[in-house]
Amino acid sequence: AIGATGLSTGFVTFLDLTSVTCAATTPLTSKPQILDVSVAPEPRDIIWANAHVSAKEIQGRERIVNFLLFIGGFFWIFPLAAIQAFAKAEYIARIPGMEWILT
Repeated sequence: AIGATGLSTGFVTFLDLTSVTCAATTPLTSKPQILDVSVAPEPRDIIWANAHVSAKEIQGRERIVNFLLFIGGFFWIFPLAAIQAFAKAEYIARIPGMEWILT
């Protein structure tokens, strides 16, 4: 159809487990990563509003999240290092009730 766009997600129903296993493990093309085949979750576990999201959009989202996690982890190092600098046994033993830590 003119102006129609294809989805990057498709679902196939099989009648037996043998067919599912064969279809999920058989190479469908000689070019790697052209078709990503996996066994689908239960239909009630699928968020159908997200079924139309393209693989490129998913990769872009993954890159953004990975970058944000890296930045968050990088900036978490500094307060953690400051806390660790004061977390020596001698300093902790000065807190009332924590004298036992030196024994």
